[in-house]
Amino acid sequence: SFKTVSDGGTFSLLTTTGWQFTTRSAPTISTTTPVNNGTGVAINTSLAVTFSESVTLIGGNKLYVKNTASPTTPVATIDLSTASLSGNTATFAIPSALSYATTYDITVDANSFKTVSDAGTFSALTSAGSWLFTTLAAPDTKAPVITFSLVALTKGAANKVQITVDDTATGNGTITTASLWYRGV
Repeated sequence: SFKTVSDGGTFSLLTTTGWQFTTRSAPTISTTTPVNNGTGVAINTSLAVTFSESVTLIGGNKLYVKNTASPTTPVATIDLSTASLSGNTATFAIPSALSYATTYDITVDANSFKTVSDAGTFSALTSAGSWLFTTLAAPDTKAPVITFSLVALTKGAANKVQITVDDTATGNGTITTASLWYRGV
């Protein structure tokens, strides 16, 4: 029963107290790109989430890209309305390249998704650590230094040329393939 505000009297809306309703599970995430806990991810990657059913995104809500080393300040904040939807997949463009060899955590505001089938809102990826990936290491851009020393060549003799590689960028110092061209003496 209910009580009226004006006189405090009680009244009943229904003669029975039984209510019936049906609940269902919220859609789930089928895949993420990059994959959760993925490594070697390109720094200019886009982000994609595939759901178990078709969804729409609630504009004004945000997706956050955070460096796990400093998670309080996002390196990118993306409005969900900028996503590209295709089937069950939402794809997001990151506005600038990410840093090399960095772990990122992707989160989304609560109640950011709506099912197409019944327009029910639901949350996904709201907790830190739900979707992590690490970008690839910076490329070796330092060219190796190649030097050689030549001794006097003698026609018909076994002549030697010494080649040395100084590859301090990777510390490898190994030549995997070398060709030496020479003219007869």
